[in-house]
Amino acid sequence: MTSAGAPMPEAPAAAGTPATAGRVRRRHVFYLAGFDPKSERYVHALYRREAARQAAAGGCAVSVGRERTATDGPGHAWTLASTAADGGRVQTTFELLAWDDLVRAHWVERAGPVLRDGLRTVAWGLRSGAVQRMFRLGRPPVYATLFPLAVLAAGALLAAALGGALGLGAAALLRPHAPAAAAALGAGLGLAAAAALFVALAAAVHRLQFTWLLRLVHFSRRHASGQVPALDARVADFAARIDRVLQAAAGADLGAGPGAGAASRLAASADTDTDTGSGSGSDTGPDAVPADTPDEVLLIGHSVGATLGVSVLARLLERRAAAGRPGTPGLAFLSLGHCLPLMTALGPAAAFRADLQRVAQAPIDWLDVSAPIDWVAFPGIDPVTGAGLPPAPPGWHPQRLSPRFHQAFGPATYARLRRNRFQVHLQYLMATERPVRYDFFGITGGALSLRERFAEDQAGAPDAQAGRAAASE
Repeated sequence: MTSAGAPMPEAPAAAGTPATAGRVRRRHVFYLAGFDPKSERYVHALYRREAARQAAAGGCAVSVGRERTATDGPGHAWTLASTAADGGRVQTTFELLAWDDLVRAHWVERAGPVLRDGLRTVAWGLRSGAVQRMFRLGRPPVYATLFPLAVLAAGALLAAALGGALGLGAAALLRPHAPAAAAALGAGLGLAAAAALFVALAAAVHRLQFTWLLRLVHFSRRHASGQVPALDARVADFAARIDRVLQAAAGADLGAGPGAGAASRLAASADTDTDTGSGSGSDTGPDAVPADTPDEVLLIGHSVGATLGVSVLARLLERRAAAGRPGTPGLAFLSLGHCLPLMTALGPAAAFRADLQRVAQAPIDWLDVSAPIDWVAFPGIDPVTGAGLPPAPPGWHPQRLSPRFHQAFGPATYARLRRNRFQVHLQYLMATERPVRYDFFGITGGALSLRERFAEDQAGAPDAQAGRAAASE
């Protein structure tokens, strides 16, 4: 994407494929969740609940169908239906590219092992310089990672002090009655009290989600070092699935908007596109997954899902080039709360660097939306140059925008949101109190393509724009 204020440049279209117009009648969304063990049922329930809340707040009204296993793909899907301003219907297939099973395989439940792995990763990061590299790119993620360890270190000192004081006091009380055993009993009591206090503190830190980022950083280090081969295979499956949709859409006016081809498809499916909004299980309305003939194909990656999205796009480009179908006409990429520097800072990540460079050199519409108050993300950091790679060609640099959460909520709600760092990182997927340009449900279910929705943002280079957004929040 270009800098805000100018429309994104047109990607080269495949032979016989018109350029993308701004209005969408059919869309296919592929969604990559972050490092989260929750299943597709949670993602679907979250989308349904928050879509209703966003509509009630004056946002895009999207009807959400039931979750079903996706046809010919490694994920799950549901349909979305909305009505455009001109009365035309918009149907979206929202497909979850599921990898939660792999997350669960690396998700340690008990607080002790989580803290042990986190401590080892941070110690390695300090020795190797990874923490220093991350600190130069963005201090908040480093602070957020170190916070639970700092709390536990302070807690250990406090527990030792209190345990020592209790032990000395107990020894003094016992000395007149059992002089020989007073010191040993006091020491034992003090150690037991200190250990109990520290374990309780560790459990509280774990229960309050402070250790979630330790898990993410530990996993990212393993991924950057090539120790998660199952994920590489899954990424290849995701690329193959997206390629099949692009192939099916190539002969159905992908990128043409609601032209003659799209209009004929809508007319042919008018009887089955009725929006019930009930999710009752019928094969019509929003529960019926439409044929893959979209006007827009949108890949969305949230958090670590944005990192996976880069690799998926790289595999997709390789696959299409090998088959004589270069480029990805009609495909756009939306990264939310990206943490790409984790990969390049925490290990060699040679394969990922190559993927990132390949995607950066391809004419793909790429928009990154990351909030300056998101301590897990790297807002304002260009995903390409932040990895130490040369800048993308002019005009294809990823466009970076702030979701402007400070405009989306009232002062009291925004103040509470800022205090809850975990909630901020999820807010990209949730409803706001006020309608704003960044509307996750309008992006995924509304009538405007990603290109058209953000084409009129204020002018300015990405770095300057990100700086202004950070200053305003």
